[in-house]
Amino acid sequence: MATDDVQEAFDDLKWLNIEADEIVPTDKRSHYQTTAEALVADGKAYHCYCSRAELREMNATPHGSPEAIVYEGRCRDLTAEDKKALSKAGRIPSVRLLLPEDPASVLPKRLHAFLPKQIGDFVIFNDGEPTTPFAAAVNDKLSDTTHSLLHKQDGAWVHQRSLVLAALDSPIPSLSFVPDAAQVQGDAPRSWTTIGHLRDTGYHPAAVQEVLLAASWATNPGKSLRESAKDFQLAEVSKDAPQIDLAHLQSVNANVLQGLPKKEQTEVVVAHLERRGFSFGDRNRKWQTRFVSTLMDNMQTMSDAEGMASLVLTTTVNYDRAIAELLRDQNNQKLLDVFEDAIVKGKTNTGSEWRRTLAEFRAVVDIPGRALTVLRLALTGERTGPSLPYLLTLLGEDGCRFRLQKARRYKS
Repeated sequence: MATDDVQEAFDDLKWLNIEADEIVPTDKRSHYQTTAEALVADGKAYHCYCSRAELREMNATPHGSPEAIVYEGRCRDLTAEDKKALSKAGRIPSVRLLLPEDPASVLPKRLHAFLPKQIGDFVIFNDGEPTTPFAAAVNDKLSDTTHSLLHKQDGAWVHQRSLVLAALDSPIPSLSFVPDAAQVQGDAPRSWTTIGHLRDTGYHPAAVQEVLLAASWATNPGKSLRESAKDFQLAEVSKDAPQIDLAHLQSVNANVLQGLPKKEQTEVVVAHLERRGFSFGDRNRKWQTRFVSTLMDNMQTMSDAEGMASLVLTTTVNYDRAIAELLRDQNNQKLLDVFEDAIVKGKTNTGSEWRRTLAEFRAVVDIPGRALTVLRLALTGERTGPSLPYLLTLLGEDGCRFRLQKARRYKS
């Protein structure tokens, strides 16, 4: 696993409020290379100078095999002169593990089922980087791993990891597999994305914990993650791929968000928006609380606040050519004048006051639906969008008048 992937995994766990019991620090990059060269020195691995074109000439493995070819051992017995000539020609060697004639003979019986029917010497170090199975095996040795929990899809590489450990004269850990989760949207299951994706989409970690725990347990204990961890048994993990219904997750997430104290609601939504690139600038905590409270009743995920944030956290609005032409229409300009006349200074601070103002506006215009569309275009530059009372509440009287003033610049 690459360093960035490892850090992402730890970030995901931290977001879910899960702390690792132990982290084994090592200078891994240099240790991987040193270990590979030690295997070469011991005659358990060798340098391979084969080009990609030469590898393509070798026998392909059956469809679905973890390796693309069965390596024929072409570089096993190169002389020092051969290696020198190949290096001089610009060939940069990889390192291949030298397999015994009967690979099963060095593995415990429990791992024989993971051996492919056709197998050749495989690369463990290439272009200055270890392969994932080699790195995993070295990490197992360094940390004295006794048990590894793997995804089912990782089973394809168990034989490589185990054969490397055998070459290192290191015990091979017990292995257990858990299925990958699948997310369900409507009636269509699809591959799970990442915990990071759920974070970026605006889910609260408590909601994700609750749904993942319920879906992954063979017998749902109805306990919290912390409570379940006390008596955790691997046998209690479901053998079937847990299916996470996104509609259910959204419902759980909405309940979690709405059940938070108002202060915490504001903190988590503002933190999400700032992480997504929105700046609250000089907006004080009171405004932030009003922003979150205004949207909370209709919020399933925190990403639901992003549309409104993009509208109210900017000082101006941009119009495309078609909307600019509509705003130039004299009748539409009159509608904006009528709406501004309906705004009574100091009487438009709350959502209910703005709803009353909108009702009065609708009552005096000929076509209320068209009038509200024109108003929305002037305030947002968009034909559809969030509830106008919510938008006006967050823009405030000054913000509303400022945008109406800009729309008037298009007056013919």
